[in-house]
Amino acid sequence: MSKATTPTSPSAHEIERFLAWRLVRTGREVERALTDTIAEHGLTTTQFGVLSLLATGADLTQSDLARAVLVRPQSVGPLITSLTERGLIARRGPDGRGR
Repeated sequence: MSKATTPTSPSAHEIERFLAWRLVRTGREVERALTDTIAEHGLTTTQFGVLSLLATGADLTQSDLARAVLVRPQSVGPLITSLTERGLIARRGPDGRGR
């Protein structure tokens, strides 16, 4: 005859792994929903991030924007140009030349 075994409780490590996985999944689901909603307005998540940052009124450089939206600094120029051409933002600089 086999002995009956008592179920064991998960270890703290197993619980942490499970909770971490749930957070990853939840984050992905939120990201997917946000991406879909933003796309309905013709924007990418990166464009939305830039617009959100600029809406705060903070004085940001293109390098600041690149760091904040996790892109290379070289990518920000074309991104700003695209948003400007769509009439979503206007360039302004300290010298008034739009830089």
